[in-house]
Amino acid sequence: ECSTINIHALYSGYELDDLRKKAKEEENARLKELIDEHLEREAKKGPEMTLKTFNEKAKCLWDYDPLLQLHDGDLKQEALFATSLVSKLMTGDLPEPNSYRSAVASDHPERTQWIESMGRERSTLSDRGTWVMVPRSSCGRHRPVRCKYVYKKKTNKDGSLQYKSRLVACGYSQIAGMDYFSDQTYAGVCSYPSMRFLMSLACQKGYILSQTDITGAYLESYLDETIFMEPPPDMFMNGQPPRDPKTGEELVCLLKRGLYGLKQAGYAWSQVFKEFLLRDPTYSMGFVEFTGEPNMYRKTFKLNGKEEEIIIGIYVDDCLIASSSEEARKWFMERLEARFPVNPKSSGLITWDSPGLVLSMHVRYDRLKGILELNQIAAIEALAKKINVTDDAPRSLPITENVRLPKLAKPEVSQTDYLSVVGSTLHICQVSRPDCAFAVGVLSRHSATPGAAHMIAARNLVNY
Repeated sequence: ECSTINIHALYSGYELDDLRKKAKEEENARLKELIDEHLEREAKKGPEMTLKTFNEKAKCLWDYDPLLQLHDGDLKQEALFATSLVSKLMTGDLPEPNSYRSAVASDHPERTQWIESMGRERSTLSDRGTWVMVPRSSCGRHRPVRCKYVYKKKTNKDGSLQYKSRLVACGYSQIAGMDYFSDQTYAGVCSYPSMRFLMSLACQKGYILSQTDITGAYLESYLDETIFMEPPPDMFMNGQPPRDPKTGEELVCLLKRGLYGLKQAGYAWSQVFKEFLLRDPTYSMGFVEFTGEPNMYRKTFKLNGKEEEIIIGIYVDDCLIASSSEEARKWFMERLEARFPVNPKSSGLITWDSPGLVLSMHVRYDRLKGILELNQIAAIEALAKKINVTDDAPRSLPITENVRLPKLAKPEVSQTDYLSVVGSTLHICQVSRPDCAFAVGVLSRHSATPGAAHMIAARNLVNY
């Protein structure tokens, strides 16, 4: 009636996606040209303006106006903001690969970093004697478990980015009673309240707080069961599994040590560490296990004629250490490093200027003033970015008192996506944000059958 013709169907979805991609590439190329032109103009101003570092190059993109009379702190913030924008433009916010094939693809921008990371992991496994290669015919009634690489970008204590590749066994294919025992399927973790108690006690007594991380902790344990594993994906050549050079028979891995992903690996490691702290005759640590917290240990002793105390909280392979003096801390660390490989990038003192990262908590500690500050801002912002609520209008309550969430007969939205959000908020709530406890409890009642209203409520909670 209005002489209007619908022409949107002239382009397919694939064509529209291709056009959008080309437009984005042209926009980035034009922006890069403008940046290069600006840098060239700055470089021509004289030798004293020669730009060397990436931060300096980014800083010059924002022309400084003397009339603003900004102090050094403002200029530094502007430079950091500029650097983050340009870095994201150049490298993108790349997610971790979800498979070995994706990580080693020739067009993956971070292919080199992931290959080097896998090489370090394989070297660690080889140096520890994690497995021996045996003919597949020797498996008998045992079925080899599969394995895969898991990739993660980890932020170190100093803020640097670390590419981590972990070879894990697919323990879900293990058979109870044959490959593991059902009472050995847990890892030793200190409860969240106990970790907060330890930090609070250290602050009250003026103790030194530090943290450390055991490299390849699960590999420190030996297996009592006979477990075979398929070769890692990077051991295949042209799609063919490794073979015995003499007989030509196909080979599999006979595991000797605990490997990440095995049902009993966490339990085996916790027993090794407990033995080291309580009863190891070589190091004579002499710690005592807390009666109410089986993953917290305490030792009182005399060192150089002075009474010292050390309290340790264990969360799998991460240690939070409160020591009465620097001498006591060094005494413990010397023995720990002699027994286990310690990751220097994740270890060190927790101070106000050098914060620690404990259970995703950003911990700052001023020992002299007796101030301890912790937050999970980074974890909360990462979750908000993941589900894309950063641009939503702010909310003042985690959940409204009159919210109505119906009990559905079947899920309307992805159960995995819903549980991912609820699980993340549950962790944050238990560690540092008890004000969200009621909201998380309400949302968790609908874990089996979430709907659109439940997902909106979960997003509102993250937004809050």
